[in-house]
Amino acid sequence: NISDLTDVDDLPDLEEIADIAGDIQKAGDHLLALINDLLDLSKIEAGKMELELHQVGTREIVGNSIDTLKILAERKGIKLVDQVMDHTVAADPIRLKQILMNLIGNAIKFTDTGEITISVEPTAKEIMFHISDTGAGGSGLGLAITKKLVELHGGQIGLKSTINQGSTFSFSLPVFQESNHEDTGR
Repeated sequence: NISDLTDVDDLPDLEEIADIAGDIQKAGDHLLALINDLLDLSKIEAGKMELELHQVGTREIVGNSIDTLKILAERKGIKLVDQVMDHTVAADPIRLKQILMNLIGNAIKFTDTGEITISVEPTAKEIMFHISDTGAGGSGLGLAITKKLVELHGGQIGLKSTINQGSTFSFSLPVFQESNHEDTGR
């Protein structure tokens, strides 16, 4: 409890102070993430979110996202399974990582046991990303932003869910072609 730190003459031991500081840090990080989500959402709603489209390799960006979230998954005993073949999409790498982090993070949050599998499936004009879990659901701000970011890229997002089996979030992004690499702000 943070109030334990307000009385200089009666401070808890160092271990408890470290625990309290850790809780404060987590709460601060959570609030910062929420504020950033709200800022992103208001930017998108106002038509002020501009994408910088680049040639992005699916293996590298998914690998980076998995590396960032691996510890979170390990803490819950959940395995992250990377089945991503290398394809190239036209995307804003920062925003694509945000989409992946939101969807994989959401799957970790709502999956109690099992694994989360990330895969991609190419078609002629787009690449489908699939994030499948053995639990999940979820809703709220992160998914609202994720949906809007996918649509800003010209893609679509959907969810298939089976009770007691899990959910698969799928979204599409355009295949990279020379004609679609200029900056866009839709």
